Amino acid sequence: MRLLVYSDMSSAPWGGSEVLWSRLAPLLRRRGTIVAVTAFSSKPARQACQNGGVTDVFLLPRSTVRTPQPALPKTLSRLSGRAIRKARQRVWLERQRRFCERFGADVAFVSMAWPDAATGLHPFLRKSGVPYVCFLHGISSSYTAREASAERRLLFRNAAYVFTTGQRSAEMLQQWLGEPLDNVIPTLNFVDCDYFAPPTARSDSSPAAPVRLLSVARLSLHDKGQDVLLESLAQLRDLNWRLTLAGDGPDRPHLEDQATRLDIQDRLDFPGDVSSAQVRRLLHSHDLFVLSSRIEGLPLSLLEAMACGVPCVATDVGSVREVLLPDESGLLVRPEDPTELAQATRRMIEDIALRRRCAARAQTIVRQQCDAPAFLDRVAGLIEQIALDSRNCVA
Repeated sequence: MRLLVYSDMSSAPWGGSEVLWSRLAPLLRRRGTIVAVTAFSSKPARQACQNGGVTDVFLLPRSTVRTPQPALPKTLSRLSGRAIRKARQRVWLERQRRFCERFGADVAFVSMAWPDAATGLHPFLRKSGVPYVCFLHGISSSYTAREASAERRLLFRNAAYVFTTGQRSAEMLQQWLGEPLDNVIPTLNFVDCDYFAPPTARSDSSPAAPVRLLSVARLSLHDKGQDVLLESLAQLRDLNWRLTLAGDGPDRPHLEDQATRLDIQDRLDFPGDVSSAQVRRLLHSHDLFVLSSRIEGLPLSLLEAMACGVPCVATDVGSVREVLLPDESGLLVRPEDPTELAQATRRMIEDIALRRRCAARAQTIVRQQCDAPAFLDRVAGLIEQIALDSRNCVA
C-alpha cells in the first residue's frame, strides 16, 4: 500500500495535526506501507519524517502562509504583501500537486487543523480519484454562523471517513456543512498514557509553598486565551500560586505587558517552546493544569495532563467536556469568563481532596478512551481497509 499523508496545520508550525501523522506514519511503515508526507516545514516535521522511515517528503515553507510585509506605505504594504503571498502560494501548491501525482498513492490521509484546510489538495483528489480519509482536529462555533462552500461540502461528503475529535466537533461540522454525513466517526484524540504517567504517586506542594499552575499552549490569544487566564489569576492575589506559561507564539509580548499591568509578573514563568520530554517534566512538577482556550477540538496538552494525574480546570470548548466531566474528572468553565475561571481555580487550589479525586478519575478516562496504541491501531486499520477495498474495486 502507498499512503500519502497531507497535513495542514496552517496556524502553527507544529500541533495536533503533525503529532498525529508523526505517530501514524511509522506504525503503518512497520506494517509494510510505503509512506509519503507533505506538510509545512519545521524542525519537528523534518525529524518525524526522518525517524518514521518516510519514503518521500515535500515540505512547504512557512512563508507560503505568512509573508513579511515590504517596507512600503501602509496601504501599499498590505496590497503588496497579499499579492506576494498569493503568488508564492500558487507556485508551492503547484509543486505540491506534482509531488502528489508522482508518488501515486493508493490512499490519502488528510490531517486538517480546521475545516478550511487542504484547499490545495482537494482538486487533486477529485481529479485523480484517490480514496482519502480526513481527520478534522478542530472546528469553532464561528463556522456554524456561515455557510460552507460547495467545494468544502464535496471534500467531506466524498471522503471514505471523516474522523473528528469528539461528538461535539462532528455535530458542528455537519451543522456548518448544512447536511448530515454518514461517513463521520467521532473518535476523540490520543495520548501515550504510559509515557505521561507519573513515575510515582504524586505529592502535593507543602502548605508554605505556592500551588504550581501550568498552561501548555501556543501563546496565541485568538484561540488559546491566555489573556483570560491572567485576568482570572489577578483575582486570586490573596492565594499563594505560581503560573508557568509553557510555549511560545506571537502574543508573548502582549502577555508579558498584561502581567505587568495586573501586577502579577513576579508570579509568572515563560520557559518558551518545550519538547514532549520537557512537558512531561513540567507536569510531574506542577499541581494544577489550566486550559483557558477560546477555540479547541480536543487538545493533546489537556489529555497529557490528565494522563499524568494533574487535576485540570478547562474552558468548555470543542469536545473537552467529553473527557473532562464536570466535578468528576475536572472543572469546566465558560470560555472568556475570567471570573468563573478564577472561581474554579480557587476551588482547586483550596481543596486538595477535590484535586486528588478529579485527577484519579481523569487518569482512568484517558486510559480507557484515548490511549495511543488502541487509537492509532484503529485509524491505521481503517486506512488499510480503504486501500484494500479500492484495489478490489479496480480488480
